[in-house]
Amino acid sequence: MSVAIHQFHSALRWGVAAAAAVLAAAVVSTPPAHAHAQPPAFACAPSAAAEGEVIGSGPGGFDTGPAAILGFEHAYYVSRSAVEALRFVDPASVLADRGPGLQAGIDAVALGTRHCVRIRPIDTDGPRARWAVSITEFDAATSFSHSTDQIITTRTAGGRTLLGAITPA
Repeated sequence: MSVAIHQFHSALRWGVAAAAAVLAAAVVSTPPAHAHAQPPAFACAPSAAAEGEVIGSGPGGFDTGPAAILGFEHAYYVSRSAVEALRFVDPASVLADRGPGLQAGIDAVALGTRHCVRIRPIDTDGPRARWAVSITEFDAATSFSHSTDQIITTRTAGGRTLLGAITPA
């Protein structure tokens, strides 16, 4: 899972021409030493959600599939804690045994990385549900943005909804 979530860009992606343009712009328009750069804007707009989908980055909860998914991702990106993230995972799932690997994936994410989660229902009939999930990471230090698509299965039992599986889409 951590490989699917954290595929970082390579220097080759930027290309020689882009690097030269950035260098030229930095030389020509270097701000005064007292100027403070503002981090680039990154919006996670729940109001942009189409009918039936959820967009957000909040702390989530256990009452619905989207709430559990948001909770897991919030623990991953904001709390940066595998222990916290595993609270949103069904203990009977294969994900439950991945604490050390999960923490390593979390630790590989640059501090300050922001995230936005888009969740769309695939099959939500019954106690097990499948969701199409797109997670966008934004590293303010590099202005790099990356999205990963996943299928997340949730299970509701005893009034709590938990993640059961995460697979690449």
